[in-house]
Amino acid sequence: MLKTGKGCGDPGRAMFFDYLGRYFSQEPKLVRLPIGTVCPECGVDSVQLWRSKAGAPQCIAQNTITRKRFGRKSPEEPCAPMNDSTGMCSFGLGSMLVCGPFVAEATTRLAPDQPVPEHVSISFPERGDTARFIRRLVEAPPEPPFVAVVFGRKSSFKWSVTQDRSLVSINGPEPLEMAPAAVLSLALLLKDIKVNDVARLLTLRTRMALGEASETDCRQLDDFLEQNPDIAPAMPRLPAPGTTSASILQSVLAP
Repeated sequence: MLKTGKGCGDPGRAMFFDYLGRYFSQEPKLVRLPIGTVCPECGVDSVQLWRSKAGAPQCIAQNTITRKRFGRKSPEEPCAPMNDSTGMCSFGLGSMLVCGPFVAEATTRLAPDQPVPEHVSISFPERGDTARFIRRLVEAPPEPPFVAVVFGRKSSFKWSVTQDRSLVSINGPEPLEMAPAAVLSLALLLKDIKVNDVARLLTLRTRMALGEASETDCRQLDDFLEQNPDIAPAMPRLPAPGTTSASILQSVLAP
């Protein structure tokens, strides 16, 4: 683990490294680059960088994310420091985290490289984790500031720090930005409706708004609103299907 200096010039990556990433890091076995080399991720030239195996400059925070090493195959395997460089696991698809001064939690197959303090939580990925992760950040976001990330196949993406609970950012290759109060107000109206019926409602509402609704669509929407009259005033606020807003709403409503 790097003992001194910033982990990254980007505030989001730096927060990740300071409060969580450092426990999954070790000094890179790569060529050190001179201070003044510009980081391709954040544009800063004052942070220690190394030349990655692909030939690009890389900070310790980004190296911690992309470095391939041991990954647990089941939750029964010990989540203890291993410093095991064998394997092809990284902070990629299936990993997620939220961390900052008041929270440090990761869902990942990775075993840490350093002893982890008691306040740091590491859990093994399980089916449905992403929806539960999003729902929790909507219903009970931690004390800010914090960074939240749902990792994917690409490791290069913009990092945003959530500074206030009124607007929460989830970083990753497919970033999400949400206003929890707005999401919860819609979720409360739709809470007694099956998830599949919610998806159908979003589709019908969008077809109506675009003037593409068939007679059958109109009848279905009328029947739906007759059975759920409280939803009618919220119709203009419903997100279009396939959008990030719809994905967030459906994650909150998922069983």
